[in-house]
Amino acid sequence: MAKVVLISPYDQYTLGVRYLSSALKNAGHQTRIIIHRQVHHNRNPESLRVDQGYSGATAACSEVEYQHTKELIKDFDPDFIGISLASQSFGLSAWMTERFRKDFPGIPILWGGADPTLH
Repeated sequence: MAKVVLISPYDQYTLGVRYLSSALKNAGHQTRIIIHRQVHHNRNPESLRVDQGYSGATAACSEVEYQHTKELIKDFDPDFIGISLASQSFGLSAWMTERFRKDFPGIPILWGGADPTLH
């Protein structure tokens, strides 16, 4: 059976990811959910967004956070990586996907959630 990493950038509720993980487990697959914590209202991620080349996001992923996510993925050795996103995290998700493609060549990366479903 497949091993699937499901990532939710900065949405601690992430109901879709949790439902999908449950359905996959019920079908005999293994999952790992990675939920990036919410950015505190007093943290200004603007400089990270500008440096990393994406805008419009309500959050940013520091290099430390990215490396931690990368290690969690590497340790799990998945067959697929799924990213759940809404419109406000499109830029961040595109940036993460670009990095994942370099760090995990050959592992398919799938997007789901409101924005990719509607667009």
